[in-house]
Amino acid sequence: MSTALDQLNASLPTGFIVRSAQLEDAQDVTDLLNAEYDHFGTPTHLGVEVQEAEWTTPNHNLAENSIVIENAEGTIVGSADVWAFMN
Repeated sequence: MSTALDQLNASLPTGFIVRSAQLEDAQDVTDLLNAEYDHFGTPTHLGVEVQEAEWTTPNHNLAENSIVIENAEGTIVGSADVWAFMN
């Protein structure tokens, strides 16, 4: 049986992979988000501590709820988080 990550990897162009995010990825993801903010002219810039705080909240399982996409050189070129809130 294939996993969700297997299915995502099968849909990516050759040389790209998707994997679960790790806390060590926080700086690279922060840099990526800040580059996006620059591109769209948003004056806000995040520090790595903001990303680390989000990823370590009690209701967030980093291994199950956050992914990164890497290119063939191993550079993170995308990320996504899923937040599951229950009332």
